[in-house]
Amino acid sequence: MNIRPPNALLNPDLFFFCATQQYAGYPGHSLASGGSMRSVIRSILSVIAGFVAASAIMMAIETVNGRFLYPELAKLAEGVTDRETIKAILASAPVGALLLVVLGGVLGGLAGGWLAAWIGGRAPLVHALILGGLLTLAGIANNLMLPPPLWFWIITLILLVPATYLGARLAPQTTLAASDASG
Repeated sequence: MNIRPPNALLNPDLFFFCATQQYAGYPGHSLASGGSMRSVIRSILSVIAGFVAASAIMMAIETVNGRFLYPELAKLAEGVTDRETIKAILASAPVGALLLVVLGGVLGGLAGGWLAAWIGGRAPLVHALILGGLLTLAGIANNLMLPPPLWFWIITLILLVPATYLGARLAPQTTLAASDASG
């Protein structure tokens, strides 16, 4: 008799049950071949940790940019909420100030990709690319709120995913089995 497991993706009530090791008795299920809920949680947390690290680095560089390198720009933008005024400020901003924001994005993407790959263990590039996609979406949302020049949009769309990919490539290769056994 051939017992086929229910399709967990089509039945949300079964999804959690299928994602636990209780489901490991069904052959062919991805978690039946050595995966576990722990590895799923670890993957999710690795991307979250990468996002937090990338965001912290970006904010730190932008803080240095506004407080020390271009304080007159920060004072000009302080308290401004009108979209057109913000657009005019960004259009007149020194290119160096915007390039530092780009540098913050690249360094944040590198560090976040490295961290996501390192924590994630298995499939490090997948974790980094998911992070890169999320950072790109966050960059798009930011650009929609604070409309920068067109060249800044293009750089935002192009650089974040490759930065996280490079960060993952720089991460030490670990295996989930080896790191799970130690912790």
